[in-house]
Amino acid sequence: MNTPAAVRSTTSSRLCLESDLSTPWYRELARRSGERPKANRKQWEHLATAQALLDLGCLGPGKRGLGFGVGKEPLPAIFAGNGAEIVATDLPSGAGATGWSASGQHCDTLDALQQREACSAEEFQRLVSYRPLDMTRIPTELHNQFDFTWSSCALEHLGSLEAGL
Repeated sequence: MNTPAAVRSTTSSRLCLESDLSTPWYRELARRSGERPKANRKQWEHLATAQALLDLGCLGPGKRGLGFGVGKEPLPAIFAGNGAEIVATDLPSGAGATGWSASGQHCDTLDALQQREACSAEEFQRLVSYRPLDMTRIPTELHNQFDFTWSSCALEHLGSLEAGL
């Protein structure tokens, strides 16, 4: 089936298309995250993830999300701006995070995730928490506590498919 890009859902796995960059959902989510739409792989991944969760009804008051390897991405703030309670995680500081810290992508505090364009400071403080976490060793207290989980641009850095599983 050949579905026009303007109505193609983001809820299934697919490649980014140049036509996505001019869709209403893409422009609106970029605006809400304080960015302008651009041809950028990470921006598309972040905004397509947010739109897929919106399409699936996962974002809103009473919904909970757990993010793995979030770095300094805008998703925790975007999700909180839609009313979802978020636990954002990243690799604990130390030897394993050295390369990420040097790249400016590693997050080790809640403040590093605050993006006022996506939600108010009050909403962010109320809805988002941060904890250091090795996503290959998820503590049992985090099992079965969330409506959705996400990881954008992180699984490929674990070293193997088995580590991701």
